[in-house]
Amino acid sequence: MDETRMRILRSGEERSTREKILLLLKTHGAMTVKALSDELGITPMGVRRHLTAMERDGLVKHEQRRQVVGRPAYYFKLTPEAENLFPKAYDKLAVSILRIVAEKWGQDKVKEIADELTREEMDGAEEALGNKVGAERVAAFVDFVNQKGFYATWEEKEPGVFEIFQYNCPFLTVAAKFPVLCASRLNAMKKLFEGAEVTMEDYCSQGGSYGLYRIVYKK
Repeated sequence: MDETRMRILRSGEERSTREKILLLLKTHGAMTVKALSDELGITPMGVRRHLTAMERDGLVKHEQRRQVVGRPAYYFKLTPEAENLFPKAYDKLAVSILRIVAEKWGQDKVKEIADELTREEMDGAEEALGNKVGAERVAAFVDFVNQKGFYATWEEKEPGVFEIFQYNCPFLTVAAKFPVLCASRLNAMKKLFEGAEVTMEDYCSQGGSYGLYRIVYKK
């Protein structure tokens, strides 16, 4: 993203609203004008004005979706260019390196690299979580990954059942090409939440707006 485009996003009251729209589309996925209007507390006309400018700048795009009743609705979502506004370091280089590794030494070597990356990523997690259990352990894990720039949140859906939403995966582009990265991270989380059932319900790498981990403590 060039400096001019970054200034569009970061200066002035109007730009602040556009940043909010970007964050909403990042965390919620595709949204309608009405949904954005409700979240932002501004008129649908105001939302459309921002979206028109952002679509012109290549930050959002729209698609038409059929509804159960009535006319199709327009949904707006981030473009790959807008995704690049969220910190992700050297993803193209990483894809190229892993592709070369796979070609020369096979997928097993890629898995070794993925496991090592996960170990580095989770370094310090056990100390951060300590002896905490349940909601306290989940909250501590989310705090830990947020310090690394993952932008995660969590909810307790019912007693002993937690969901962690990870919105800004630093390996998004890489994981789309090498899903072994997601599998390695899932295995690491299973070790951190030993005694609980840990599953990955949604994948950024498969086009979702977030990664969703479900943690169920056995009764």
